[in-house]
Amino acid sequence: MLSSDDPFASILEDALEYNYPPLKTRPDVPQAIQNPITFYDRHIDSNLILKHVKAAPSLSQDLSAEWDRMLGAFTAAGHHFYRHDYLFPQNDPATMDDSEDVGEQYYACVARACIRYASKLCIHPQELAWSCLFGFSTFNVGYDDEENLFLREGRLFPFYKSLSSNPFIPQSLVESFDKATFDMMEEFPRTFPWLAVWSFFALTKSGETLVTRMKATPQFKWEGAHTTGYPTTTPLRPPLDAPKTVLPNETMPKYQRSKRVVAKGPNIRRDFSATSTTSHIVIAPIHDKSSALKPKVVQVKVPGRRGVTRRKYRLNGNDYIQRTWASAVKYDATFLIFNCGTYERIGIRHRASQTLYLSNAIDTVHCKNPKYRKIHMGLHIAILQDALERYKAKKNTGGSPTTPGTPTRKRSTENLESPPSSPSKRRKVSPQTFPRVYNEGGVYKADETAKEISSRELAIIRLDYEHYRSPVPSSFIRQGSSCVPGLFDDSFKEPARKAVYSSSHFMMITLQAPIGTGAVGVIHRAVIEVETDSGEKLSHRCLVKLGFSEAQQTSMRNEYNMYAHLASVQTVEGVIRVHGLFQDIETSTMALVMDHGGKSLRTRELEKDSKFKKDEVYVPQIEVDAFLRALEGIHRGGILHRDIRLDNLLVNDDNEVSVIDFDRAGLCAYAEVFADELDELRGIVNCIEGNEGRGKEENEGEEAQEEGTESTEDDETDETDDSLSPQLTP
Repeated sequence: MLSSDDPFASILEDALEYNYPPLKTRPDVPQAIQNPITFYDRHIDSNLILKHVKAAPSLSQDLSAEWDRMLGAFTAAGHHFYRHDYLFPQNDPATMDDSEDVGEQYYACVARACIRYASKLCIHPQELAWSCLFGFSTFNVGYDDEENLFLREGRLFPFYKSLSSNPFIPQSLVESFDKATFDMMEEFPRTFPWLAVWSFFALTKSGETLVTRMKATPQFKWEGAHTTGYPTTTPLRPPLDAPKTVLPNETMPKYQRSKRVVAKGPNIRRDFSATSTTSHIVIAPIHDKSSALKPKVVQVKVPGRRGVTRRKYRLNGNDYIQRTWASAVKYDATFLIFNCGTYERIGIRHRASQTLYLSNAIDTVHCKNPKYRKIHMGLHIAILQDALERYKAKKNTGGSPTTPGTPTRKRSTENLESPPSSPSKRRKVSPQTFPRVYNEGGVYKADETAKEISSRELAIIRLDYEHYRSPVPSSFIRQGSSCVPGLFDDSFKEPARKAVYSSSHFMMITLQAPIGTGAVGVIHRAVIEVETDSGEKLSHRCLVKLGFSEAQQTSMRNEYNMYAHLASVQTVEGVIRVHGLFQDIETSTMALVMDHGGKSLRTRELEKDSKFKKDEVYVPQIEVDAFLRALEGIHRGGILHRDIRLDNLLVNDDNEVSVIDFDRAGLCAYAEVFADELDELRGIVNCIEGNEGRGKEENEGEEAQEEGTESTEDDETDETDDSLSPQLTP
């Protein structure tokens, strides 16, 4: 503590000696509590998942001691606290009902003060003012816009703007940094976008039960997919832990790098596929004299149906531990906090041993020696000290500061745009965008790969990007026929589910990093791999939309139905190929598999001018005519699109156009409505001829005048689906 004659001593004592006042537990939240584990959580790399939960009963005292240690170092160096611009913490929390209230009151009464003390003691003790380099926020957890009343996540984060231009950071503080500190804090937002993860629960009996009953689990059961028979992937190497930790040495394992995991076996080989930036293990065919001409048939066994159930979700603390750990993995955070208002547990993630060290339940109202806010003073200091230690370790070892895991084997970067140049055996791989092929009679001709894809009843889907590398893939059953012209089956019925599928009945889909999110779900670039009866392996680049919530899946089914209708009436021009609708057996997640249609007109304009914000473009007459023909064809099929905008108008590498995103579309029989939509398209896509040669300033001035006088009708357009274009990045 400060000396008794220090004018700041009483202020500091008031800050440290604080608990929440008595809080009233509320009835359960007025909505059904859902399983918090997401589809993505099931596909985290096996070297990054949680395997053990161990008790850390002394953690509260250890954090209090960390505060005392840092305060002692601060005063020993001759630094002082000053009352100037000091922000007194709030001591009387408002009513806490749902998870949002719990998070907001935690920040107001605890975190706001703790962040400032930690920032001063750890980064800028010489600064007189109470400046802060970090922020705190909470946000909704869920797949759609419905607010989750029971669970809300929080994060401590470094301010994202550059130090030189951040309005929240005084320039006097920035100027006081030496070059090393300045460079470090400039890199911090990219290195550690989240410094710690909070899970806030509603102040209810369920929330209290969840937190108080969390316990040590020697062998934690991570909930993943349950497909069997398909080869596993090579795991990533976990990122570094901090060399020093707040826990005693006898509690935490010694600092060490993870050992490389190597798969062994006579028929195991490494495969560096063009579809992945990382290696994975595949089963190499075993040939003998009797089977030299026969390819090895791989069989997969699918799990029992678990996703579609009417049973009420039963609260399980391990599910929430997994969800919070998954967020910590995503952003490479070390500290996990579980808080329901009246009780709290603090956890420390040890990456090398894949262990969570969990404190005893902390009574936020009655705890003493230390009091609640002092525990969190030490916690926030420990969080920043951990980040500083890891930053230095990464710089010293040359590790990538932005990657939560690294491959256990080095390889060059490969992606969809730049496949490997000289593999020993190359699969047949489709181009990035697929040109439409017609025979001599002008009838669409489906290619061999599309035919093979259309015949597959099962899609085995795995993730392979960043920290996602599916230890076990998910099994998706076909729910709808291929809509590729010539392959559409109007009499399609969901196939009878089997326990085991051979390679001729399933296809493998590898999802890469998402490129967009919206009302229908999340869009991924992906690669489909199929094996023919002759043993030939075919690959096809595509997009996969994943829908999770009921609202997303309703929109996705409607979109698929529109594509199916257009396929049934043989509308081809301007419609991208859709290879089917699938649903995960275990989670009910839906997947719409389709070709990549190219770049949207908006994306194309943004590549020319990063400040482009208009809702209309000038394009060559040939493109104007192509888009009009495409929309007229869609109208002849009886479909009204209802969402014509630049994001949904695509042009591929072969200068073929497409109209996408039919989730709002519907059947229509009114010619005047179709005419209105064509007029809407004409107002968006203008012919560039007649505008060439005009000066840029003249164009901008005329466009500004037009914007000032045009109708505000476009402003009323519903644009909740703006980010669904395959070209937009998340």
